[in-house]
Amino acid sequence: RSPVGPAAFLKAEQALRDDPLTAEGAYDALFYLARGEAPSDYARAEDIWSRASARAPNLVGGLMRRCEFLLDLGHAQAALPGCERAAALRPLGAPWGYRYARALAATGQAEKADEIIAREVRLHPQQQWIRQTRFQMKAFNGPPAEAQALLHDQSQPSAFTMEQSQALDTFLKARASNAPADADRAAAELRALVERHVLGREYLFKALVALGRLDEAFATAAPEPADLGSPQGWLFEPGMQAAQRDPRFWGLAARLGLIRYWRARGVWPDFCREPDLGFDCATRAAQAVRTVAS
Repeated sequence: RSPVGPAAFLKAEQALRDDPLTAEGAYDALFYLARGEAPSDYARAEDIWSRASARAPNLVGGLMRRCEFLLDLGHAQAALPGCERAAALRPLGAPWGYRYARALAATGQAEKADEIIAREVRLHPQQQWIRQTRFQMKAFNGPPAEAQALLHDQSQPSAFTMEQSQALDTFLKARASNAPADADRAAAELRALVERHVLGREYLFKALVALGRLDEAFATAAPEPADLGSPQGWLFEPGMQAAQRDPRFWGLAARLGLIRYWRARGVWPDFCREPDLGFDCATRAAQAVRTVAS
């Protein structure tokens, strides 16, 4: 593996001078190289796009990439301006606007988020991940009936396979009924898909949190948090408040490398500023780091 060193940056900077569009690709490659070599060193990867943004502030892909990266680190308030700027610079461009919708939802602007993600689905009907994002924005926090309507919408190609749709529908019915037996069935169906690698483990984690089963959710995340996929921006999405307030969140954040980043940057995730949080994030983080180290 090639290290991300001065020579690589010089090539990216030369590309930036020669052609900004080429430079965008060069910095993107450096970003993914850094993520691959040191997945938990978020500061290192962020520095690549910070440098790109300083040299070329109108790189639309760079603005969206940095926006998404900040979302993944729990900094939706800082992420939103980048997504807004990118959307303004290229409103009909590449299918990146779903990140803007995510940022809006994460900052409490649900109505505008719905408007943006619906627009993205219309503009890019061939991109199933946009439809998946739209579904997830409702499934784990919004009214179950609205998520079910999206799941079974016959006017566009399904965002999920038949067996994924069936398990997700079972989950939504459990959310609506609040019946323990329905929750048991939903958890079992989703877990079976995860164990067969048919569905991402983050779906199971979020579903268990939404069903109020935090013990099972955190057991699902251990002992291999990397199986939750990367990035982990969904940990900071609407609907994850119960997980964020659980002491076990901090052990997971330590194993994912998030605490290392927050300490290095001196900025805690947005939810740490909520007035009714009831604990100090720096204290919880220090306790978690000591526990994980031991």
